[in-house]
Amino acid sequence: MNPPDEKYFDLHITGVGYLNRVREAPIRRGQPFLAVEVSALHGAADAVEYTRFDCRVNGQDAQAVVRQLMPAIQARQAVLVGFR
Repeated sequence: MNPPDEKYFDLHITGVGYLNRVREAPIRRGQPFLAVEVSALHGAADAVEYTRFDCRVNGQDAQAVVRQLMPAIQARQAVLVGFR
């Protein structure tokens, strides 16, 4: 008997949002990773809505930027970024 075909959906998003909850996420087995919550803006400019994404920060450049912004994020300053 052949195994069923695996089917899945990818979500690709490009946008602008505020960074929140930056942290090193621990893992029981393995290396911790850098994580951040993005509050993505969408909708009409005069009635903005937000959708939250909890994200793993990938790439050395992205990690360096987020680490540089950590003090501002932890101080609850508004940090607006473009993301993909």
